[in-house]
Amino acid sequence: MQIHLKSLLTLSLSLTMGLSVISMAHANDETMWDSQRQMEAYFTPLNGLEQTDLNTYEKAQATLGEGNFEGARELFEPLCQKYPDVLVLQLKLAETYLGEANPEQAQELLQAIEAKILPEEDRAVEDTQIYFQTRVLLAKSWMIQNEPEKGLSVLKESKYNGAHLSALHWSELHVFRAKAYQSQGKWIETQAELNFAKRYTPLSAEISALLEKLAPQIAEAYYRKGLAAFRSYDFSKALPLAHEAHRLNLKSQAYLALYLESHERLQDETMRRFLKVRQPFAESLKKIRWALEVEDNAKARELYDQMLLNKDIAYLLEPVPRSMLPVFMQQTLSSLDLSMKNESLS
Repeated sequence: MQIHLKSLLTLSLSLTMGLSVISMAHANDETMWDSQRQMEAYFTPLNGLEQTDLNTYEKAQATLGEGNFEGARELFEPLCQKYPDVLVLQLKLAETYLGEANPEQAQELLQAIEAKILPEEDRAVEDTQIYFQTRVLLAKSWMIQNEPEKGLSVLKESKYNGAHLSALHWSELHVFRAKAYQSQGKWIETQAELNFAKRYTPLSAEISALLEKLAPQIAEAYYRKGLAAFRSYDFSKALPLAHEAHRLNLKSQAYLALYLESHERLQDETMRRFLKVRQPFAESLKKIRWALEVEDNAKARELYDQMLLNKDIAYLLEPVPRSMLPVFMQQTLSSLDLSMKNESLS
């Protein structure tokens, strides 16, 4: 009979699992992840364990929390042998293997654990949480081996009911992805994952501090990407990238110059195209407004689709150029957006 915890131990946000062995592009700030607070472990007594074994479990937990992975392993191993169906014990043993930089043995154990977990459609909350922890530890095992892409693929292939996961679980998932992207020097992706984590976690202030610490690298990534777009004459793409670089580093004259130049070029390009199609553009918007007023949403959508066939008009309808259109035109398009959204929900 499989035994579960009502609440499972959340995994640490720190990189003590061996990430220091990874050769990180632009990783001149190894202390970034060291600044993260260890998440509080929370659990209820393990049903079915003898009192002496519960005492051993608590001692093993404390030993693991101190970073003594060898000592924790020596305590968890006999417990796992005695209670092979208590999967949370197996997970803790796998965690000690990772702490000892033994990812191959951890992977073997994690695969055995996963084989015992119920199929996705039959899982209870506890099963989903165990599966989640198994996948995260498996992903970490690849990170230790300097294989962040494989670690990310493990998480992408994971199948679990998100409704059964807590905010802490979601936070941990996004923080882990951020670590993987950071190890690859993918700073924009790192920022996106940390912003997601900040929405879920009570440690939002701490993650905000981490984002601030990473701001120079993230800003440079936005600047380089924006500069490439600018040189390709894609000013609608360059402007938001340059704006974000400038927002993250207000002192950089290069970032400011790119932002201002992108804005000016985009205004010129938008005006040129607007003047070219002003009459048909205005007429189409007028017809759309009339259609919306009589609640003929299908006709409004048809007119909008026709507008997209003209490449200059389609350009004006893109988010960034659209923000430079006259206000009354933006209002009509916003009303159309709302009608299409409501239609998709109905």
